[in-house]
Amino acid sequence: MAFGDWFKAKQNQKQKKGPPAIRRPDEFVTVYDERGRELQVKRSEWVGSVLAPALEKAWNDPEQLRVQIVQALRDKFPEQVAAAAERLVEIDHESEDALVIAAVTRMETSELDGADQALQRAIAKHGPSGVVLTNVAKVQERRGAKREARATLRRALELDPNQDNGLLWWASDAREAGGESEYVAALEAIAVLPGAWRPQLWLAREKLKAGDRAGALALYDQALSRAGDASDALMMVTGDLGNAGALEDLVRLGAPRYKPEVHGPPAGMNIAQAFKQLGRIDEARDVVRRMQAMGWAPLAATLAALDADIMAAAPAKQDDVVPEVGVVAFDRPLWTRFLWEPDWLWRESSPDEPVITLPTFANEMVTAAGMRKTDDLGRLTRALPLYLEEALQVRFRVRARASLWVARNYGPAVGARQPDRETLESAAPPSTSRRIVVAGSLVATGVALRIWEIGSPDEPADVPVAVSLKDPGTVVAAVERALIGALKQRNLLSEAALPSFYRPPAPDAFGAYVSCLEQLFYQLIAANELVPADSLWNERGFFESYVGLVEGWPNAPESARMMAICGTVAAVTYKSAIVEPYRKIVLRWVDEAAPGSIVGRLTPAILKRLGEQMRYQAWLQRAPALGDARYMAWLERVKTEN
Repeated sequence: MAFGDWFKAKQNQKQKKGPPAIRRPDEFVTVYDERGRELQVKRSEWVGSVLAPALEKAWNDPEQLRVQIVQALRDKFPEQVAAAAERLVEIDHESEDALVIAAVTRMETSELDGADQALQRAIAKHGPSGVVLTNVAKVQERRGAKREARATLRRALELDPNQDNGLLWWASDAREAGGESEYVAALEAIAVLPGAWRPQLWLAREKLKAGDRAGALALYDQALSRAGDASDALMMVTGDLGNAGALEDLVRLGAPRYKPEVHGPPAGMNIAQAFKQLGRIDEARDVVRRMQAMGWAPLAATLAALDADIMAAAPAKQDDVVPEVGVVAFDRPLWTRFLWEPDWLWRESSPDEPVITLPTFANEMVTAAGMRKTDDLGRLTRALPLYLEEALQVRFRVRARASLWVARNYGPAVGARQPDRETLESAAPPSTSRRIVVAGSLVATGVALRIWEIGSPDEPADVPVAVSLKDPGTVVAAVERALIGALKQRNLLSEAALPSFYRPPAPDAFGAYVSCLEQLFYQLIAANELVPADSLWNERGFFESYVGLVEGWPNAPESARMMAICGTVAAVTYKSAIVEPYRKIVLRWVDEAAPGSIVGRLTPAILKRLGEQMRYQAWLQRAPALGDARYMAWLERVKTEN
């Protein structure tokens, strides 16, 4: 009987007894979704909800099936992958790897005879190897033949002195028998074998512990010269040197060799942390960005937090260059940008409607205007005009403009005082109707508003808003109420019907909403190349805020989705390394959108911006005749403009 037939017979016998019991069913397994969010699933539920579908999906793909089985064995589900191990042997044509996995599965289910038969089949077909003989030694050891197992393990290490399981077993037995001196001697005996590098790493660790850094570095150099592309080698070197405080040596040995696609996350994390502690911020962020580009979902949150830590450790930039400061103006809500100005979303304005301009708020708690690290009050100076412009534009028959100060290549400018009146008025758009400027400042007691009409002889009116500046949502809501009241007193506001796709955020979502606006603003200026894209940090937090706003908002209006859509489009424009999971979310929203919905009608612009050319062309071919002249004019812009 062939091995595959024997294995099937054994499995069929087990299946007759019903499904195998799940070990520790009430414990939890940690998993991560595509966005990097951590989830906890009971082991009893894991098999049916995750493991079984994954095995079924990979059933005809040896590479993917191997991945699923190995992970299940690590998670202590050997009984649940016994049939999959049989299948792997069959579809991988009795490869050595498949036979070893089958043997390990049998060992973990206490079927030592079956494990031994699989290993002997591997030797007969492929010849002896280090990994196969190490597992033969494990079978012997479990049968009680310890001396025979030790001899087999030695032969395994002679064939492959770098297999971690075998070397650890060899050295640990020596330590248990004779202490540290025997442990070192056991490693030295394997280190002299041809091609050895892992024993050198472990010997170097012992030298570091003993204070012999020069001896350790010599061994690390030797090991990396032989195994520079081994992920665990670089991980161990960088980890050991980091723990020893040898940061310069860590980056000297690790950084030039590190390739995320080859070495994986741990070594990269060690290198980034070392660069951060050495104050080499740009190099630290470069390593983080390269890791983020790999799309490692379980590490998404960790990498975002590391990026934030690195930026928090960055010293303020000092240079003698006077930044070029200009105005970035928004005449419509922020979340319609990069979609070819869909003016059909809004009612048509009349020429006699008042124009209200809201510049960046000043922060009187800082001593001077300038560029500084982004902080909560700095964000508030931008969130206030952005939200107030949106609220006025959507709720009333006015034309509103947010005029935000930006220093090219530096970022948003924060002023200790508002510019002079002439400068502020120059940011207002021309109009034959009444033109109002609302200049605000953050002050110790809250917010101070100054309101005046351009060309009017009347003095500006001061409107104080007493509010704690700790909660952005509370601040913006208080300022909104005060401003609307002041403008109504001047007969400047008349109510307009809210668009069907828009709903103001509820009080408990207000803070999150205005924070999303400010984050989106930063993405937009990066997409417009006013600031370098790599100046963005905690970018994952941006996307999670947008999607979280939608998910946490009962029956969320389409305008909430537009925030995430616009941020995703901006990120694709500046070639974000972490945008892909969120691009997929947006595309799913597009697929789910009703044809007459706002997202449905914006679909061609979204698809084109996200690089979905085939889907974009398919949409154009089946586009309905919509009749709306403003919409059709917009659609023509989508078709003809880049």
